[in-house]
Amino acid sequence: MRLTAPVREQHLQECALVELRLLGSIRLRSSDGRDVDVLARHAKRTALLAYLGAASPRGPHRRDTLLALFWPESDTARARAALNQALYVLRSALGEDAIVSRGDGDVALNGDLVWCDVTAFEAALDSGRPEEALALYPGDLLEGFFISDAPDFERWVERERARLRERAAHGAWALAEERAEAGDAMDAGRWARRAAEFSSLDEAVVRRLIAFFGRLGDRAAAVRAYDAFAARLAQEFAFEPSAETRRLAETIRRAAAVVPSAPAPESNAAVASPAPTRASLSNRVGRKPRAIALALLVAGLLTGGGFLVRARLDARAAARTEAPKRLAVLPFANLGPAEDGYLADGIADEIAARLGASDRLLVIGHASASRYKQTDKTPAQIGSELGASYVLQGSVRWEKPPRGPARVRVTPQLVSAADGTQLWAQIYDEPLDEIFRVQSDIAERVVQALDIRLLDPQRRIVDAAPTRNIEAYDYYLRGNDFSRRGQDDRFQRAAVRMYEQAVALDSGFALAYAMLSRADARMYLLYLDHSRERLAQAKWAVDRAFRLQPDLPEAHHSLGTYYWIALTDYEQALHEYAITEASRPHDPNLFTARAVLQGRQGKYREAFTDFARARELDPGSASVFSNYGELCDLTHDFARAESLYDRAIALAPDGVRPYVYKTGLYLRRDGSVWKARAVLDEAQTVGLGDAPEVILARAQVAILGRRYGDAILQLSSDVPPLFVTQQYYTPRVELLAEAYSLMHRRDVARAYFDSARSAVQEELRRSPDDARLHSALGVAYAGLGWREEAIREGKRGVELRPISKDTYQGYHREWDLARIYVMVGEHEAALERLEYLLSIPGYLTPAWLRIDPTWDALRSHGRFQRLLTGTH
Repeated sequence: MRLTAPVREQHLQECALVELRLLGSIRLRSSDGRDVDVLARHAKRTALLAYLGAASPRGPHRRDTLLALFWPESDTARARAALNQALYVLRSALGEDAIVSRGDGDVALNGDLVWCDVTAFEAALDSGRPEEALALYPGDLLEGFFISDAPDFERWVERERARLRERAAHGAWALAEERAEAGDAMDAGRWARRAAEFSSLDEAVVRRLIAFFGRLGDRAAAVRAYDAFAARLAQEFAFEPSAETRRLAETIRRAAAVVPSAPAPESNAAVASPAPTRASLSNRVGRKPRAIALALLVAGLLTGGGFLVRARLDARAAARTEAPKRLAVLPFANLGPAEDGYLADGIADEIAARLGASDRLLVIGHASASRYKQTDKTPAQIGSELGASYVLQGSVRWEKPPRGPARVRVTPQLVSAADGTQLWAQIYDEPLDEIFRVQSDIAERVVQALDIRLLDPQRRIVDAAPTRNIEAYDYYLRGNDFSRRGQDDRFQRAAVRMYEQAVALDSGFALAYAMLSRADARMYLLYLDHSRERLAQAKWAVDRAFRLQPDLPEAHHSLGTYYWIALTDYEQALHEYAITEASRPHDPNLFTARAVLQGRQGKYREAFTDFARARELDPGSASVFSNYGELCDLTHDFARAESLYDRAIALAPDGVRPYVYKTGLYLRRDGSVWKARAVLDEAQTVGLGDAPEVILARAQVAILGRRYGDAILQLSSDVPPLFVTQQYYTPRVELLAEAYSLMHRRDVARAYFDSARSAVQEELRRSPDDARLHSALGVAYAGLGWREEAIREGKRGVELRPISKDTYQGYHREWDLARIYVMVGEHEAALERLEYLLSIPGYLTPAWLRIDPTWDALRSHGRFQRLLTGTH
């Protein structure tokens, strides 16, 4: 008897000894219904079984392919031994004939004995049974599963997930169309929604869903689909749907006025009504003609035939909510001596700040605009790259004669990026003390040329003269210049000195006081001067700014930063940032600061929204991409984090942080030491090899790769005695102690741990409330074998900076406490901490645990093994 495809598939499932489900959460069950626990014991064997079951084309797979896929870093002999061992274990668990070999070359899963849902899903689709196929699709392939040291396998999984998801979507659309043709609108809508769920952020799919509901005549469902999509875009990415999608939704809404809805199905009772009108008659035509009319409207819009409707909708939408015009203010060319470059940049920045007060004008951020300093690109090219419709550019010459007043010559011009047309230009040749009037006039002329009306509060910002002391203003501009050069101690201290000089020359310079406060707070945050005196200085400066100018937006920004950094009063900080946003609605620095703050609160959704907004406002800022990537990394959205880090590196190849962050990503996501090392090699090629962060990362990667001698060599050369970040205070000797300890050189390690103890204790006398120092001291005590003291200090670090107060630093304090517990032999306590850390967003992952020798003492423990497979 020949079996039909559905009957044969059911027959295979009933006869198979093992049922392998890879769609959604992975499961392996024997014919008697028991779960086969081989999956929980070794992730790579699970991955091998999954590949044999799901890889296409179906059938035997070459052993060489499997070796390259799963053991890329092993030599051939070891890889073959590992494969043979994995196949032996799988046969023992599933049955000797479940996996068949053909000579020494090919390996295959026996489909007669092992039923796989992926194979059944595709077979059902291929034979025209999409409903049966979709019943087998509860989730994506190998959902939530990953392994370390096999990047090609992970890439295969990503490709297959996308391919199978696309096939599932096609199947769902086929069912939707079939039900619509049969007149079953309710079931058609259900399958259309299911189809759209497979690509919920694909705008083309959303438009198809809206149009489909319009064709069914279910106008309300079409509008709900659009509103849900728009809300999700706004909430997660701070974007809005494209103009095409908005027009389609508007057409659906507008159709309500042209073609009234049918009565609800349950309204069957006869109701007295007035004489029939044109509208009421259309109600009687029935569902299908109404759907056709609506579909014609939709089709006309989508194909361009509905020109008049589209034009009217565009006009109404524009009148209701006009998008801000986008302007790039480029650094003005310095026509004077090279040392005057900061003045030309500063004048352009100040004009941009004045223009940024208008909510109808979106001024591209400084970092993006500064990339076009001395550019030979056309306004059209710049506008295209920055998404700007207009470009303001110009030049500055500062003339300082030996006698008489200094003069400044500024020549701005406003250009349309679309066609290069000059919209406005002027030459200003004025005494230098008229610079504020010049800046205000330029801003006024720009908004006039762009047909933008300023409200009174905005006009006050545009017309403001922050100081009458030109020398003080000079120092203020120098301070801005230094603060943007980087987070190095020398730049930040120079910025503070410049602002201090500015307020010394003009004690009424509120803007300089606000920026001085922010510079002091930055010194504290970056641990360049983490003293109470520095915080007191920050508070004094911002209080002075408020006394001088209570409504100054920059003062509110600085006060918010003080509340965040000094008091960890996040809600009050957010309140001050909200006040700032009212006057600076498009300030990317504000959105970035708020995103970082909300990330530390654990408000990840809000943080993502603000980072997306900052990226839109300053698309050329490496710092925005780097910080955004770190948050994605923290929440284990590794693919997006990797692309953001790559963009940050492309924008600023000489920036250290993206390289270091990307190094950590490969350790967290893949457990791949060689990929991490390759990133650090890339940093070396651009001259960053001597950066302390890169040296520290190299030493840590060497330790994770169990190359302890390399780590010691790295740390024994001319390197800093301390590695200090917001997360860690790590003496060089403590890293050496760790390496020697892992080499079982106990005596040498103990001497280094004792040196680390002495260094940390000395620093603790100066900063007794620094959580990082207590954690570092706890590690040193643990290395010396001082169990009680080590645990006490580790707990003190957690108490001073708990995760509930700061998810960023608090996470590392918990990680250090777990290290301390394992070092002193408190394995259950260490496992408890690790389980907690893996249950929340953070830097620790199963892939990292698999390679980190810190946890070797736990590897035979069942709880630790479950952590490695993500089944704890």
